[in-house]
Amino acid sequence: MVISRLALWAVYCIMRDRDLLGSILFCLSLNYKQMNLYYAPAFFWFLLGKHFDSTKINSSIKRVFILGMVVIGTFVFCWLPFLGSLETSLQVLARIFPVGRGLYEDKVANLWCSIEPFVKLKRIFTIEQLIKLCRLDTIGNQFLLETNKL
Repeated sequence: MVISRLALWAVYCIMRDRDLLGSILFCLSLNYKQMNLYYAPAFFWFLLGKHFDSTKINSSIKRVFILGMVVIGTFVFCWLPFLGSLETSLQVLARIFPVGRGLYEDKVANLWCSIEPFVKLKRIFTIEQLIKLCRLDTIGNQFLLETNKL
């Protein structure tokens, strides 16, 4: 419930032109539960489009930079307790994204569960290869979505 409220408040703030507060709230929702990664590309592209004006390059770069610093600052604040050592940070990431257990976790389950009855991916690829395929699929889909908007 907290995740939904933080994300909804973020949308509300952004629609009211309170983009910095909306970005903080969305970053908090991401750090609370990574399931909001589903919405992250929409937030990213919307805010980038809102703050970037090709006729005013200097002021656009400044606005995007400030927004980026707010996002980075929020993540640093949330991750501060885990940044003491690389090992601790990696343990936290492994718990957030447990891909070592397979691709059937909630982050990527839709695609892989629908393919599995027809193609036994675990027999063809190693887990490491499947993780790379997931990354490529995600990046490729984002690229295709954004280029089709032009």
